[in-house]
Amino acid sequence: MIKDYDNAGYGVITENEKKAMRELAQTEGIILDPVYSSHAYYGMIDHLVNNKIEKGSNILFWHTVGLPAIFCYSKELT
Repeated sequence: MIKDYDNAGYGVITENEKKAMRELAQTEGIILDPVYSSHAYYGMIDHLVNNKIEKGSNILFWHTVGLPAIFCYSKELT
């Protein structure tokens, strides 16, 4: 388990997660929840961008939904 992407604390959304959420929503129409999936997605993107995953590897991002959480954070996400 990689714990490098939750340093801000449980339920705390950083600019990294906000950016990841916006980019995926705008490019693919997929909404990430701000507590779990946004941290995991940002971590995956960070690993890809910084070559922490071997080129040619098969990658599966399992989106577990969590959509209701987005309404609790609506002010932080704007």
